[in-house]
Amino acid sequence: MRKIFPFALLLLTLASSAFAAASAQDMRDARERIIERLPELENLWNRGLTGESNEGYIVARSSLNSTQIGWIQAENRDRVILYSYVAERTGSDLFEVSRERAALIAEMAKGGLWIQDDFGNWKRK
Repeated sequence: MRKIFPFALLLLTLASSAFAAASAQDMRDARERIIERLPELENLWNRGLTGESNEGYIVARSSLNSTQIGWIQAENRDRVILYSYVAERTGSDLFEVSRERAALIAEMAKGGLWIQDDFGNWKRK
């Protein structure tokens, strides 16, 4: 499996205008929404109500209210936009990018975050 995350992180951080306008704008918009909802998602992570799947998406680990479910759904939609953008630019596929992002999240996560391993088992970091 190719390692593409230095490039992916660069895209997420810089949102370079050197790429096609529509795709780059979609990516920038998704990135901004992710940043805006981060405090709410961190609250869910810190309380153990959600976790990071082995496919790079947030999963509810407890009963959530409709607002919280909406945050998760919106986050995962925006992650699909970012992962698709990276996949297209690197010649990878969405699944490969999302799995590599999941591995990076698991590696970089602070203690207390629920992480799903490659076999689908959950553990608290």
